Amino acid sequence: MDMDFRKTLSVSLLALGTLAFAAPAFAKMDMKAIDPDSDGTVSLAEAQDAAAKKFAAMDPDNDGTIDLKEAKGKMAKAKFKKTDADNDGTVDKAEYSALVESAFKAADPDGDGTLDAKELKTPAGQKLLSLIQ
Repeated sequence: MDMDFRKTLSVSLLALGTLAFAAPAFAKMDMKAIDPDSDGTVSLAEAQDAAAKKFAAMDPDNDGTIDLKEAKGKMAKAKFKKTDADNDGTVDKAEYSALVESAFKAADPDGDGTLDAKELKTPAGQKLLSLIQ
């Protein structure tokens, strides 16, 4: 093995090890933010509470709706249009809540009404997290 290859391999393994070590801490940090009772799972009520906070952050004018301008960079245009059930050009709290509930159910394949860290790491769980964090 030549020296450059060994050096590259060593640096790569070190970086990989660092990422593997940091990932669980990051997951715990995210979980803690959306799991206020610290039971290790996220219920629909906890997800809806987190979603309400995110909705409020996306609604700087506090009019109870999010328009496309407010959603820019926070919600894809296609997702926005799909969420706008009444097609009035805005997403209100009820429409956003319905989207979160749908995403929660998709992330809960065992149907037990709670999501653990494993379920939150799935693509469906990640979609839900994008809506509530």
